[in-house]
Amino acid sequence: MGAGLLGIFGLATIIPGIAVIIRRLHDRDMSGWWYLGVIVASMIPIVGMLAGIAFLVLMFLPGTPGPNRF
Repeated sequence: MGAGLLGIFGLATIIPGIAVIIRRLHDRDMSGWWYLGVIVASMIPIVGMLAGIAFLVLMFLPGTPGPNRF
C-alpha cells in the first residue's frame, strides 16, 4: 500500500518539477534543452557529478534583468 502511494506521488510531482526547472532556465535566458543535456551528462560517472554541481550552481544564480527570449 505504501509503495503504491509513493509511486503515485512520484508520478504526480515529476511533471511540475521538470516545469519548474525549465522555467528557471528560461529565467536565466537559457533554453530548456539544457536540462536534457544535464540528464544525459549525468549518465557518465565523473562528468555527471560535475554537471550536477554546475547545474545546482546555475540554479542559484540570479535571473537575467529585463526581458529575455522566453
